[in-house]
Amino acid sequence: MKTIPINLITKDTTLRELLKLTKEIPVPMKLPSAKTLRLEGKAVFEVRLGEAEMTVYANGLFLYSLGTRATVRSINSCGKAVEYRMNRFDIEARLKNDIRMYMDLPFYYRLALEGENELALNADIREERHTYSYDTIMDSTDLEDPDGDFTEGSAGSIDNNKLKAKMRRGFHTLTDRQKKVMEYYFEEELSLQQIAKELHCSKQSVSESLKTALKKLRKFIADKEPGQ
Repeated sequence: MKTIPINLITKDTTLRELLKLTKEIPVPMKLPSAKTLRLEGKAVFEVRLGEAEMTVYANGLFLYSLGTRATVRSINSCGKAVEYRMNRFDIEARLKNDIRMYMDLPFYYRLALEGENELALNADIREERHTYSYDTIMDSTDLEDPDGDFTEGSAGSIDNNKLKAKMRRGFHTLTDRQKKVMEYYFEEELSLQQIAKELHCSKQSVSESLKTALKKLRKFIADKEPGQ
């Protein structure tokens, strides 16, 4: 399979030049995770952009990371214009509609925008999942399932920003294991059986951890804070 040769990319390489190098590299049907790409990919170029980092790989993919967040994208997908949701680099208004404006700029301008946009989209998805978990947390009808299973609640969506902020503070009161179970269940949408496999424990143990975490969070929400 064709790959990007080592030492051909520099900080002065333009987007046009980079796309010529990757045009014959097929885009995989499913992009690998950031962890998999770091472990198995062959890095051919790295650059730091303020607080963010970008790594280009020989297989035509690039990894964009900012703090603990990271996303994997195809270089070939950057050959078209996208209307971006964020404005981190203060150039959204000038560049969002015309791909020709990117072509002769250093390639990482366009790739950075792609990475930032994807991180913004992922953040929106996580927020939606957390909001859904608030609904579940506030519905107490599912805690006493004798079979050890946990099903999702049906309470209405909570729009109160103060309540959401309190909910986030409540997560800090959980143990590391309870946080991990919550993350697997609500964010990664794993089943109890799948979580049990990840944590090398029984399904019943996962169910009990989840129930305990939810009870703690409900109590945290119900308790009045000082000054209230």
